[in-house]
Amino acid sequence: MSHTAFLILWPLLLLWGSAQTLAQTTFLVQNLDKLAQEKKYAVSTVEIKNKEDETEVRGAGFFIGKDGLFVTSYHVLKKFLNDNELLLWIHPYEFERTLTKAKILACEDERKIDLCLLKFEDFKPKSYFHSAPIKFALGHEGVFIGHCDEDFYRVVNGNIKAVYPDIYHFITATKLLGEYKPDYNHKVEMVQLDTRHCGGDSGGPLFGSQGELWGVTQEWISIGPKPEYFYLFISANEVHQYVEKNQNNPGRPIPTDRMIPFEFSVMKKLNKTKPNKSDKKRQ
Repeated sequence: MSHTAFLILWPLLLLWGSAQTLAQTTFLVQNLDKLAQEKKYAVSTVEIKNKEDETEVRGAGFFIGKDGLFVTSYHVLKKFLNDNELLLWIHPYEFERTLTKAKILACEDERKIDLCLLKFEDFKPKSYFHSAPIKFALGHEGVFIGHCDEDFYRVVNGNIKAVYPDIYHFITATKLLGEYKPDYNHKVEMVQLDTRHCGGDSGGPLFGSQGELWGVTQEWISIGPKPEYFYLFISANEVHQYVEKNQNNPGRPIPTDRMIPFEFSVMKKLNKTKPNKSDKKRQ
């Protein structure tokens, strides 16, 4: 091809490439909502209840792989782990019952990473996430799923605002030195999103437009009388390392009498036999 011909064709090639990129981006955005609906089947509600059936802690968790590995936040399970009188309710999205056969493979580590890894022996998830390392790009849009303020399995879009090598880099970058002292996640890579999450979202997944795991919903931080809010997630790179390290642990079975069994099919039958009464459906 002559130099002159190349100069004539080059703008056309640029336009063609831009059109292809735009078409791909539009395709991903259009399917992000559909993807989120599919990924709900990888997510569960996690509740800690007392013997009066009152919820003391609510969070989320999700399945890694098809063999029942399950990730959630340590701070969601902490109260249950420290008080033998409390009970655990775990219900996957739209599944007919709660789960009752589980063992704890790991919780925390020497860095106080805010994660727990469980394994369920009585459930194969319809959808799940893969444990894999990832390279982040600032500004990219992702999705997280959680249960903020009893809005169960809500789907929220947000963009990556920053990625920090650890919580102390976050404190330095946001000028919170002296104002914020972390309880968890020392030397743990963190992701900051530009979108609000709240109580009930902790332990849920953050993921990208291809369904790739980006992180685990963590704490939100507010500082000052007119508070500035920061929304943090443990990165998928940390999750990958944690799963690889602990997935083959023998684990500690959770006593079945501390797991709340509930059959939703029974609830449906009761509703049919009592047409004039409404039972509040628990998720």
